[in-house]
Amino acid sequence: MDALTIISLASLIVAILALPTSYFVAIRQVKVGLDEFEQRNKKKARFLVANGLDEFFKVFYSAVKQFTGIEQNELQRRLQDIDICMREIDELVRNTGVLDRLALVIDELAATGYADLPQSADLVSKLQSIRAQIALGSNASRYVTLGVIAACGGVDLSSALRKI
Repeated sequence: MDALTIISLASLIVAILALPTSYFVAIRQVKVGLDEFEQRNKKKARFLVANGLDEFFKVFYSAVKQFTGIEQNELQRRLQDIDICMREIDELVRNTGVLDRLALVIDELAATGYADLPQSADLVSKLQSIRAQIALGSNASRYVTLGVIAACGGVDLSSALRKI
């Protein structure tokens, strides 16, 4: 009986000593899993904004073609022809809901802290400016569509967001 008690006591001591090690290993595994999950979410948020920008420009180019017959590759040369139809183009773009979706994904990216983009980065400033333009909306003297395009500053933000 004494041998059985000694073996039981030794097993209990070993189990107690092993418990903290397994506990800390489990905690570390959970932390690593959460870090990986957070990184995937940040990457997903960047890609959602990139997709939202792509969708916005597709809708804009489609609206331009619908109202003016001007193809995307002719836009820069025929800006005056587009200006006369800008009210209709802007209204169509707004009615598709693409701006609301873009605002939503920019807000989601902002909630991640801009997914580890440097806060001083021009990219973050452009995204914040796009969001501000959407919030301002359109009125008799401004078009939200043109505000978003101007906020992009001629930079392919979609590609930049996907590269990071």
